Amino acid sequence: MDADVTAAPPPQRPTEPDRAWSYARTLKETATEELVDLYWHRPLAYMLLRPWEHARWRPTPNQFTLAGGALGVLAAVVALAAPAYSPLWLLAAGLMLLANLLDCCDGMLARLTGQSSSRGMLLDGMIDFIVGVSFWLAMSIRTAPPNWGLWAVPAALSIVLSILIHTGLYDHMRIRFNVLTTPPEPPRAVAKPPEPAPGSAARLGLWARFVEWFFAFAQAFYEVTYTNISRICIGVEPASPRPEVDPAVARQLMVGPMRMATYLGLGTHLVLMYGATALAVFHLQMPFYVAIVSVVVVLNLWAVFTVFAWRRAEAVLAGVARANRRDS
Repeated sequence: MDADVTAAPPPQRPTEPDRAWSYARTLKETATEELVDLYWHRPLAYMLLRPWEHARWRPTPNQFTLAGGALGVLAAVVALAAPAYSPLWLLAAGLMLLANLLDCCDGMLARLTGQSSSRGMLLDGMIDFIVGVSFWLAMSIRTAPPNWGLWAVPAALSIVLSILIHTGLYDHMRIRFNVLTTPPEPPRAVAKPPEPAPGSAARLGLWARFVEWFFAFAQAFYEVTYTNISRICIGVEPASPRPEVDPAVARQLMVGPMRMATYLGLGTHLVLMYGATALAVFHLQMPFYVAIVSVVVVLNLWAVFTVFAWRRAEAVLAGVARANRRDS
């Protein structure tokens, strides 16, 4: 007699919103999206994501982040080894493009599946920093004009510092914009996490201790660099309390400066980076010249205009809040 065998149920994926995937659901607040991401990087990234919608297994957002980071570092290695005028420069540019698409996939998948987390954002930011610095270091070594001598070193550093300032401004202006334009939520009771047991840290394995150290370092790095950039430039902490102003009024005042800030995001810098890399097929120093002109000159001037526009809008918003208090 045949045994009565009941098939085991398939493994369940983590709970996620009960809706079909759509490109619109992968986007952040429209006013805060970079145009190059909205019309180029994200549509391509969504094409990579779509086959995973009904798959029994799919990568997590963090796995997309790590895969993109690996490709970005590989692109730096290819650029470091590519001979002058070699098609390998096109390969390096293509790897950087694909790395950026995977970097877009992590956040898009997190929004589609409700898997966003503060640690995921920290990991994403640190991987972006590692890829950007390693790739530009390789590019500087290979494409800096030889007749510049030691002047190529501060020039290369000025590009890295400019990118750090621009992306920090954009990220914090985006956070501040969301704070200013989002209606306050009613207070909710928050459960206090349990206290760790004495000696529990010592019982963590080597890998777990490394992960805890990495995220502690990432948080400290984020606070020291990006938060200080924001504090100095826009004169307010991103998460400072929202003035007592109607969010619709705040949006009307802040949407212009926010859209200006979107041209300072990482997507803009990456499209300049891999686009300039491809030009090395025709002229080895072209990527360096493009970065100096576009990042250090043009985008730094744009950042100055954006900061002035943002600070003026914040001042007007504060004035509206004071007038509201007097009227009340």
